[in-house]
Amino acid sequence: ELVEPLRALAGENGPHGCVLLSAQKKCSPVSMPYLIRAAKEALKRRGLGELSLDDLRDDYAIRQLAVLPPEEAARRCGYPDTARFLGRFADQVKKK
Repeated sequence: ELVEPLRALAGENGPHGCVLLSAQKKCSPVSMPYLIRAAKEALKRRGLGELSLDDLRDDYAIRQLAVLPPEEAARRCGYPDTARFLGRFADQVKKK
């Protein structure tokens, strides 16, 4: 239920739907606060304002665990320590 609204949101930017474009900083990386604010505003515009960025990260991690070995899922989710990753998502591993 989350994937389709996010795809629609990404599609609003045309062929570069997953790229964040900033008129203020044309050639330099955007700051983390700017990125967080932009993500929250985009979710709010699509009626998903109750979602947090942590919810999205958790959803991604759970989806990775469903299709990948735990070590690979942890790496893709930015966890250098698989044990810590599995500790956070242990209940999801048991459901597999």
